[in-house]
Amino acid sequence: MNILCLNVGSSSLKFAIYQSRKLICPLQGEVHEIGSETSYLSLNGKKEKSQAVKDHKEAFFLICRHLPSLSFQAVSYRIVHGADFFDSPTLIDKKVLEKISSLIPLAPLHLPNELQVIKLSMGTFKKTKHIGCFDTSFHKTIPNLASRLPLPDFYYKKKIKRYGFHGLSYEYIVHHFPKASKKKIIIAHLGSGTSLCAVKNKKSQDTSMGFNPNSGVMMGTRSGDIESGVILHLLQKVKMTPFQVQSLLENKSGLLGVSNLSSDMSVLLNNRSKEKAQLAISMYCYQLSKTIASYLATLNGLDDLIFTGGIGENSPEIRKKVCESLSFFKVQIDTQKNKANKEIISKNTSSIQVHVIKTNEELMLAKHALSILA
Repeated sequence: MNILCLNVGSSSLKFAIYQSRKLICPLQGEVHEIGSETSYLSLNGKKEKSQAVKDHKEAFFLICRHLPSLSFQAVSYRIVHGADFFDSPTLIDKKVLEKISSLIPLAPLHLPNELQVIKLSMGTFKKTKHIGCFDTSFHKTIPNLASRLPLPDFYYKKKIKRYGFHGLSYEYIVHHFPKASKKKIIIAHLGSGTSLCAVKNKKSQDTSMGFNPNSGVMMGTRSGDIESGVILHLLQKVKMTPFQVQSLLENKSGLLGVSNLSSDMSVLLNNRSKEKAQLAISMYCYQLSKTIASYLATLNGLDDLIFTGGIGENSPEIRKKVCESLSFFKVQIDTQKNKANKEIISKNTSSIQVHVIKTNEELMLAKHALSILA
């Protein structure tokens, strides 16, 4: 049995091949920085020759050229938004594609690229089952008091509510963290897209992203939560169009907007002597710490804090800064373990155990595909 997993990001395309029911992965890779002159392909962690990849279509066919000659029983896709249409992995057909297309206004940074790759893949692997796995599905357990927005009932019936994202990443962490079934956990998925999730007994209780993936804490180019008055001011007084406001909040804000330098946290950390770079780093960590502290009330306590995602897994500086702001809760970090990116980075005397766990969304895609093929 061979399963191809495709994970489409706003500027990346990851893939992995899983074989047999033991889900052995002989090949995985990623096309990085799509749309830039510095695009490149990595295979099994090794960087290949850099080459310009202008869009996700080119990225897909670049990956196809490096796939072994195999017959795939399934292609499994990460799909950011399923709204209330999809709460479990789903076989993709024309009607499913139409429903996903109707959700583009809710996730305009992600869904167009995901749909493009799915259609290209369905045209390439014509005799294969195609399976959609939705990030929003993991958060279907969030209680109404956390998912409901304080709007009249008319809008709630129109499905305007908080959905939550990064579900496949959270699902992987929960299922690969031995103590999750009886624990109160906060997971911080920190990357170009950033969110946090409060989990109790393996179930999502609240999460920072809401109606679309631009909500919550600030991110690489995304603003995160912005008060409604600011948006109205931009529309009514500054005379920006809705499209201009959307572009501002999704593509020109966050770390990039504050620093006026880069959306890449590693670049900002290397330039922390610059005032605006340091401000962007501090704002990011402040918002993370504030959200984590609020989730202690959501969970009525906390057993474990888990960092994951590109920044969460690889940036001791960010983890240290976030945890220092949680010292009131007696969170204590072991400096050497943190610098070495150990799985447990807290001291034995810490009241909350702090972990670094590498996420694996592609493995979850394969597991979901296997469940449908069974």
